Amino acid sequence: MGLGLDTRREVRDSEAAVLPLINIVFLLLAFFIIAGQLMHLPPFEVNPPTLGGDPIDMPPEVIIHMARDGTLAIDSRPTNRTRLEQRLGEMVGHGMNPRIQIIADGGVEANTVITLLTRMRAAGVETTDLTTRQP
Repeated sequence: MGLGLDTRREVRDSEAAVLPLINIVFLLLAFFIIAGQLMHLPPFEVNPPTLGGDPIDMPPEVIIHMARDGTLAIDSRPTNRTRLEQRLGEMVGHGMNPRIQIIADGGVEANTVITLLTRMRAAGVETTDLTTRQP
């Protein structure tokens, strides 16, 4: 009889040792689920062009994505050129000089990007970063 009771205690002790590990795994799982939701994903696939140079360390305040077909998104929300100009005009009109990052697909024609930059300058934007890939 004594041997049967000792065996049960050992099983319970090994189960008790696993409980903190299970708690940690669930906490890590919750952390990664929340952290994954905080990350802004682009609304469509964008492959920036390749360019050599030093990367910029300052984070942007506004991110504009441009798809190969010219579709635009501002801060991961699809938009059109008119609404983009209005939003940028509002930001500049309120005295903000936002740091803007443009992430354009490498297949976008240069004239399309230049037109966007010209319209942004007309809206009052002074500084814009164009994202590229390292070769």
